[in-house]
Amino acid sequence: TVAVRMPDHPVALGLLRSCGPLAVSSANLSGSPAALTAEQARDQLGDSVQVYLEDGEPEGTLPSSIIDATGGVPVLG
Repeated sequence: TVAVRMPDHPVALGLLRSCGPLAVSSANLSGSPAALTAEQARDQLGDSVQVYLEDGEPEGTLPSSIIDATGGVPVLG
């Protein structure tokens, strides 16, 4: 399956406006806690990522919502 992320952050939206859609991974390893800062993402992903982009501390601590649309009825995961 493929997940599609729609950010709600002005820096991420500006980046997408300037370059178009990006194919990127999550900022954490599968099964690991969500990374809330570039440093936390770097701790998990290391040199496997070429660019880390951060705009200060996040306003919230909620990870992205995932909606599973692989079945007949979408399910919030």
